[in-house]
Amino acid sequence: MIGSGAALAAGGGSWGWSRHLERWAAPRILDDVQAVPRQHWAIVLGATVRDDGTPSTVLGDRLEVARRLLAAGRVEQLLLSGNDHTLPHGEVAVMTRALLGEGIDASVLVGDPDGVRTLATMRNARDHFGIAVAAICTQRFHLPRALWLAQAVGIDAVGVAADLQPYAHATRDGLREHAARVRAWIDVAVLGRAGA
Repeated sequence: MIGSGAALAAGGGSWGWSRHLERWAAPRILDDVQAVPRQHWAIVLGATVRDDGTPSTVLGDRLEVARRLLAAGRVEQLLLSGNDHTLPHGEVAVMTRALLGEGIDASVLVGDPDGVRTLATMRNARDHFGIAVAAICTQRFHLPRALWLAQAVGIDAVGVAADLQPYAHATRDGLREHAARVRAWIDVAVLGRAGA
């Protein structure tokens, strides 16, 4: 696993680490659902929910990619992981309702309401659901960190890019993601929070 202290230092600091992470993740990121190896699980990462209880554009794209994976027979079940403690609408509840509304059978949907961070999602996937192999559905900018954290907890994962349309806050999201990557490195490489 990449992620030693040397990786951050040798990479020229936090921006070097971020670029190194992107290069490491690139071969693991797929755009075509048909290219995803057949496996049991896809992990769908939560995102912002609108005040009216509908998925944001970002979350909607993640759900659509997950739906396509099911329809193509690439996965058999979806782990919907997010923060279900947000008000007035929990992420997992909204994700579940949206997919049921698309005709997805409830038996293939599994909820993780405590996926408050990407690391928490991956640890929960391993510890509570026994997931060892998975496809991860999220936007391309998020996938390097998500894939690295999956590997850190022992999940063999590929990423499925959920970039189905332009996003209004792409620049802001990129800056926030850079900070999140540094935090992920500290959590795993310094604090050892990935667990055994």
